[in-house]
Amino acid sequence: KIMDDMNEKYAIKPVDKAIENPNVMQVKKPEIAVPTMPPEQALAETLQGIKPDYDKNTPLTSQGFSNMDLMKIITRVGERGYRLGMADIAKNPTFDAIVGAMIPGGEEKN
Repeated sequence: KIMDDMNEKYAIKPVDKAIENPNVMQVKKPEIAVPTMPPEQALAETLQGIKPDYDKNTPLTSQGFSNMDLMKIITRVGERGYRLGMADIAKNPTFDAIVGAMIPGGEEKN
């Protein structure tokens, strides 16, 4: 009975007419800049700005970098001209491995 009441209350129901002038948000992915420095320098400067005492040989998540920190890294590395994603960091968690996963702006992954 309770489930029937919930299904009735929250069921998707047909409407008489379409919404006029709907509010639609356009999401635009940021452009990756042209590289301004070597990838090692871009990552080092980025990490230094977030956690100055990072260790190149230890996975970032083992050093206390949060998911928000990882998003900052992705954004700031992108501003310096390199494409990088969360999956790249997960698969390549140390400094040298992340550098190897960074793709210069304008280039596609293989």
